[in-house]
Amino acid sequence: MKQSFSRGYFDFPSKHQGAMLWLLERLTGVVLILLSGWFLYHLFFRLSGDFDATLAWILCPWNTCLLVLLMGFILFHSYLGVEVVIDDYVHISFWYSAAMFILKTIMAVTACILAISFYHIIF
Repeated sequence: MKQSFSRGYFDFPSKHQGAMLWLLERLTGVVLILLSGWFLYHLFFRLSGDFDATLAWILCPWNTCLLVLLMGFILFHSYLGVEVVIDDYVHISFWYSAAMFILKTIMAVTACILAISFYHIIF
């Protein structure tokens, strides 16, 4: 008799599509390297440290868009990494579901905080 390892609601694609998640991790890593390089260049060489100049830099539409992308890719990349760790090392269904629920909750709360923060800065 074949044993089923279905985990119900939190049955994620990594169980069936590990290659796709591996590729997504690599692609988000490359995008993060590029966006982080852009951000660090501006942080160390273009910004003077003055609050008004920094706020004006953030309010530039191009910079705002790239900052939002940077934060989004950081969240998504970290989600993928923690999901793989949970998938690999948590084998009991209850703890797996609890860990995935906590991970999704933390990511959702963090995304909401970032969205509210950007909204208050921009508008």
